Amino acid sequence: MDEVRYGPVRIRISGDEVRGRSYLPRAMQMLRRAQERQRLGQLNVLRDHQSLDDDSYCYVVLGGGMATLHIIAGHAEADGDADVEINATPDFVSGVIAGGTIRAGEGGVELLHEFHPTQACIENYRPKEGRRHPFPFTGSFQPLQRLAVEPADEFAAELGSSSSVGGRENSQYVKLKPTMFTGAMRGLVQALMGFGKQRRKGNRQISLYERFGVADEPSAAPARPSAFASDTAKKGLQIRYDWKWARSHGLVTAADGRRWIIEIGINGVLAMPLPLHEATTTAEFAERVEEAGDVDAQKLLELYGGFPSGEPFPTGLDAWVRAGRVLRLLTREQMRPFYDHIGYSTVMGWAFNLSGTEAHNTAYRYADDGYQRGVHYCVSVGVGPTRVLKPSPLGQAYRQKLLPLRGNRDYPGIEAVLWKCDHLTASDVAGLQWSAGSIPALYRAIDALELPPMATGNAHLTRVSEGVLYHPGKTGNLIKFPEPAIGLLVSHDMRRERNAVGDPRCDTTVHVFFAGDELKWVRYFREPRSGGESLDDDYEQCMYVGSWHQHEETGGKSIPTAFYTSDFDDRIETSPSVSDTTVIGTDEGYAHVFLNDCLPWPIHATMGRSKRFKRVTTTKRVTDGWMQTGIAVPFHDREAYYYALQTTDGGGSDSRSVGYFQLEDPWSYRTWRVLGGWNNSKTPHPDGCGIGMTTRTVMNPGHTHGYCIDFEPNQINGAGVYKPTTCSDYADTGPWAGLCDNAESMLYYVAPPESESSFETSKPAGRYVVWLVNSSDHGQIKAAQVESLYFGLWPLISPDNGNPDQSADQYLEVTGNALGTANAMRYTVNINEKSRLIGRPDWSGMESGALTFVGVVNG
Repeated sequence: MDEVRYGPVRIRISGDEVRGRSYLPRAMQMLRRAQERQRLGQLNVLRDHQSLDDDSYCYVVLGGGMATLHIIAGHAEADGDADVEINATPDFVSGVIAGGTIRAGEGGVELLHEFHPTQACIENYRPKEGRRHPFPFTGSFQPLQRLAVEPADEFAAELGSSSSVGGRENSQYVKLKPTMFTGAMRGLVQALMGFGKQRRKGNRQISLYERFGVADEPSAAPARPSAFASDTAKKGLQIRYDWKWARSHGLVTAADGRRWIIEIGINGVLAMPLPLHEATTTAEFAERVEEAGDVDAQKLLELYGGFPSGEPFPTGLDAWVRAGRVLRLLTREQMRPFYDHIGYSTVMGWAFNLSGTEAHNTAYRYADDGYQRGVHYCVSVGVGPTRVLKPSPLGQAYRQKLLPLRGNRDYPGIEAVLWKCDHLTASDVAGLQWSAGSIPALYRAIDALELPPMATGNAHLTRVSEGVLYHPGKTGNLIKFPEPAIGLLVSHDMRRERNAVGDPRCDTTVHVFFAGDELKWVRYFREPRSGGESLDDDYEQCMYVGSWHQHEETGGKSIPTAFYTSDFDDRIETSPSVSDTTVIGTDEGYAHVFLNDCLPWPIHATMGRSKRFKRVTTTKRVTDGWMQTGIAVPFHDREAYYYALQTTDGGGSDSRSVGYFQLEDPWSYRTWRVLGGWNNSKTPHPDGCGIGMTTRTVMNPGHTHGYCIDFEPNQINGAGVYKPTTCSDYADTGPWAGLCDNAESMLYYVAPPESESSFETSKPAGRYVVWLVNSSDHGQIKAAQVESLYFGLWPLISPDNGNPDQSADQYLEVTGNALGTANAMRYTVNINEKSRLIGRPDWSGMESGALTFVGVVNG
């Protein structure tokens, strides 16, 4: 890996440095375009990518005030042939790596720190009859030389150490996890990570399986191994399959059950048979493995038909397509509808299902209206039966002539040409006779030959969905993706561009992966429209006896902006404030009989009465609950997401009041008044109520003086006056006094009880729950639950932009076993918090630090 700084730009070149430097001008042009787009859009983080050649690409990540430009220029093969005789039946280890750094041991030997073997691994390497070259493993974490393997050149920038710390360097096991891949590919990568460096004895490699494939002699590769085999013999088996957005590798099952490697990326869709160590594909080898009771090796044979070699897609793809060994299922142009978009993260590669027949991914773009569009695409893949090829002796003479060209840059397709030499037909050979005298002419002639493909294949790119992405603020409901170039989760900024108008609705897929063959998805939902306020009641004008209710919602109903997923949908319709009021009225009886004198005519008065009613009013006011969500895709597990849900109760109040109300009886009566100088006991009573007027008596209303008439003639009913009002029926029980009744004796007043009232408030309350969903057999895991109105770091953007109210550096990670029956998994319980280990194995030392599973790990 070569790294330079160009102003505030960090430039990394991985793989073939010569090729990488030649692409630097094109990569810098892409960088400048991305910087201008970031400036115009005022974006916190931005990414872009570009294809450079068949196996080279570059990408840029802008964020945190820095720009990282990474050029991945294929792979720089080791110079020269291997210095060891390569074994055709390599062995591997199974277990767990904690840490994964490389340190110098005794005599300068590089050791990986540290590896814990499984019990099956310990048994496989234990000395026993019929098993060659044992190795004394212990049942604990221990340093191991064979796994001291550095990252492959093309991935050294992402996986290696930026500098040596305390004599430690990163092995490929520190940052590379099988769970960064998807579908069956994660199991394949975990198997490959167990091979490491093959043990040596003198000038040859040794293996547990030396005598398993061939009866008499140790299995050995041809004297002139391929460039990949030589490279692996020197450096150890380095993972050279890719997991990123620009290029992803997966594993598909062909129609005949054989496994093929699939590449989906900016250069199109490619397929080739899964490379295997040929000596491990025989029936005899399988029988010997079964006899030995080697369950780990049996698992690899069951899944792949042999031990995978880890060989990547070759360079010079056109030459290999002509050879028929590589299928080009979709071209670069055919993949452009997807790759004209921007990835949410450089490591969000295509998500394959378990059979490899489908791969899904998401991306976004800026549309002409100033709003982002989020897209969800699918690539469907099919591979027919594999054509079985047997080496042919017809081209061996040509092969021997061309072998000296291996490693010569003037002959980039030499490996494909040599492979063709092993599979030429008689007609092919006959057509080459004219060119056999000149080695360059022979190379060109064989390179131009098109052999039949090893299988038929097809692929189709389909847009599954597209939708608007818009969130008006920096904080709130956010989705965050891992970005290794920054080393943190990065929030996706969904703000619109300055020229955008309107307030769009959103229901858009932003994240997808498979759990087996079940598609999991995350969608962003925003509904800008809200309902109006509402008031419903059964109130009436005369509320004296009975029960009534009122329901009021203020602020308008709405569905909060939220993420929802294939596993969780907590969207609810809410109102900012709700109140419910109940009124109960009861009859307390007549509480007051009273007299009102007629001042203009003092000897007349009016007698009335009123009924008292009790009214109890209870009101419950609630500031309605609210919800907020957050999504985070963790580091190291492409088939996972965290779903955080905050629910709040805004508090409220409960009140109760008791009041008393008077309502006058519609029946009233006119009375005489004893007043000296006006009337007295000697005067005959006007209504014949005795000799004279000695007390107030109910009079005939017809005698009422004109000054005191407040009723119509038709309202006279016997001795009473009937004057109903709107609600007076509730106080009406009919006539209640008669002519000549002693009015003074009828007077009374009952004082009402004191009014009552109470008022209680409830404080706002809230909590949030964090769920982890991934493709493991653990199902939905409740990672954390916090009782708080504060939503933790979920609504804040990441990385830190200098404003603590808006942002913070954030991190989450998940990894676990991907091959075997063990279900051990370690995950961060909440953003920036501790990790938790669940499942088996749960050996001491697995709780913290880098954790990587290799080989076959059974529970």
